[in-house]
Amino acid sequence: MISSAPVHEIAVDTVSRWESFFQRTEYMQKVREIADLYPELSSIIVDFQAIDHVDSDLAEQLLDHPDACLAAGREAICNLMHQDMRHASIALRVTRLPRDARVRIRDLRGRHIGRLVAFPALVTRSVQPKHNIIIGAFQCARCGQVVMEQMRDRAFQEPLECYKDQDGCGRTSSSTKFRLISERSSTEDVQKIECQEPLDDLVGGASPARMTVWLSGELAGTVSAGARVIVNGIMRTVRGNGKSAVLDAEVDAISIEQQSQRFTDIEITPEEEAEFEKASKDPQIFDHLVSSIAPAIKGYENEKAGLLLQLFGGVPKQLDDGSRRRGDIHILLVGDPGVAKSQLLEYMSHLAPHGVYASGKSSSGVGLTCAATRDADWGEGQWTLQAGAMVQANGGNLFVDELDKMTAEDRSAMHEGLESQRITVHKAGLDATLPTECSLAAAANPKYGRFEDTEELAAQIDLPDTLQSRFDLIYMMRDKPNLKVDRDIASHILQAHRRGGALLNRYEVGMDAVMEDTAEIAPTYSMDWLRKYIAWSKRVIPVMTTTAAKLIEDQYVTIRATGQGQDSSVPITARQLEGYVRLSEAMARARHSKAVEPRDAKLAIDLCEYALQRVSGSGESRDVDRIMSGTSKKDRSKILLILEIIRSAGRQGISRTEVSEVAHERHRIEEHETATVLTRLLERGEIMYRDMNKGIVAVV
Repeated sequence: MISSAPVHEIAVDTVSRWESFFQRTEYMQKVREIADLYPELSSIIVDFQAIDHVDSDLAEQLLDHPDACLAAGREAICNLMHQDMRHASIALRVTRLPRDARVRIRDLRGRHIGRLVAFPALVTRSVQPKHNIIIGAFQCARCGQVVMEQMRDRAFQEPLECYKDQDGCGRTSSSTKFRLISERSSTEDVQKIECQEPLDDLVGGASPARMTVWLSGELAGTVSAGARVIVNGIMRTVRGNGKSAVLDAEVDAISIEQQSQRFTDIEITPEEEAEFEKASKDPQIFDHLVSSIAPAIKGYENEKAGLLLQLFGGVPKQLDDGSRRRGDIHILLVGDPGVAKSQLLEYMSHLAPHGVYASGKSSSGVGLTCAATRDADWGEGQWTLQAGAMVQANGGNLFVDELDKMTAEDRSAMHEGLESQRITVHKAGLDATLPTECSLAAAANPKYGRFEDTEELAAQIDLPDTLQSRFDLIYMMRDKPNLKVDRDIASHILQAHRRGGALLNRYEVGMDAVMEDTAEIAPTYSMDWLRKYIAWSKRVIPVMTTTAAKLIEDQYVTIRATGQGQDSSVPITARQLEGYVRLSEAMARARHSKAVEPRDAKLAIDLCEYALQRVSGSGESRDVDRIMSGTSKKDRSKILLILEIIRSAGRQGISRTEVSEVAHERHRIEEHETATVLTRLLERGEIMYRDMNKGIVAVV
């Protein structure tokens, strides 16, 4: 149960102060509008800065004693109306609280109880609004008189007696019974939401603090899971049903300020804009930007370029027929252990203003998308929605490490969220559509822990092809011994450690020399500069020029032409074509250009070619099926031929040795290729062992 809010006498002086405030400001017009439109309009939203400007003492009183001060404000509003509105239920809501009232959820303490506070929050769960009784109408079973009972703190309370001052019989609750008359009771809408600290505000590996918030009146139903808000409210204490003296905390919201979550909302001064404009004219601007991405990690220029373009992003489009084209770029890093995949993702999550970092080990389809959970504290365990990482990252960037550690069911839950950028929920009687407009950068390890040269690289990506096809760029990051490369990496890592130590002792003698020797480790642009530059550039909406479109079209058609013929493979699909478009638009934004020029298209093509060649290898025909699923046109032919050999043996089956001999004699399929196909068919359940000891297989 929620403890009683402090009961204060409404000071006449405070009421007059509020009346004076309304009469001296534009809010008097709002009072008149309520008088004319009540009950359709029943609330006034007041800027705290306006109160402080007119009456600083009233503003201070509002922060220290919000319950009494807001009650006085509501009485003042009723007094100023041109008709008798003494019993009107008016809401006075205050926004934009001062900096000294701002506090993180984790820093809320006993001194904040009963005071007005404000904190940024991410809504993780919201309950369907319900109706809360404010004044209950109860009928006495003995005399039939209806008496009114004031409820406190959302706790149901029957009358202690049939009150004589309300013309009742005076019998106590022990000698009579009361029946609630709902239609004559006074109610208000109320909604319970669960909030946590925004993930981008956390330091290190800290867990986000959580808070329960109650919304009432017209605020109920305005906030859904995944929203980023600033909560302005009064902190209360909560006592459970047990005998413990330890109290929890909840907040009664008086107003909610919706926060945008996008790069474009970062504030940039005119001086910074002039600096960015000058930098964007540099022909080497993109190279300088790439060199500023994770400078402590040696190499991977193409991978860094792709991750950088992901932050700039393409342009989301709404076409004439209502169809939508996403602008967010999705990138997958698949590599051997120790190639800095996780470090790259972690760096990018800090660079993004709204970056959500998750791990496939500890996440599930529920943790990444959304969950339907029971709220045991609300009614009879009502089902509610809880936002997962993709919903929390809406409007920003999602970074998922160890994507391969998730189950197939968990990964399949991401399909709709990646392509359609929304999650449709039909769980436990709940029907909702949650936005997931975010870009995804994910890292995964090869199927066997490390890439094997004896097997197709694409076949070693332990992800379903339906999920792989959602990624615009798939980078293979291999760790193969190379004397020159290894020496360069070792030198770079050691230089990074030297510079890190020098930064900790920068004022001591000799550190200047170390800083000078390790200058190449320093980024061209700081992280803060880079973040603001991206925010400034994302305000541009580039349009593709005819020449750039023709360049991409020619590239697409040329690659597709290599797949002509009955037995040829499919070299590329329209999904890769749209990836070219998104990357070229991001490159134009990196130059702060309103036009996508051929050089932007050329860089997008080069990045895609680099990624595709790393998967398919050089000098081989391109097959998008082989790249996305590890099964090329030639592989599919081998599978069908070997299946036919097994099928022709009938129900008695055929030994693996005989299958290998027949396949080699008839179709020139090598023994190791036959073994790979048989293993794959057994895993997929298309064939089975008739006799395990003799190795006899048959079609299921």
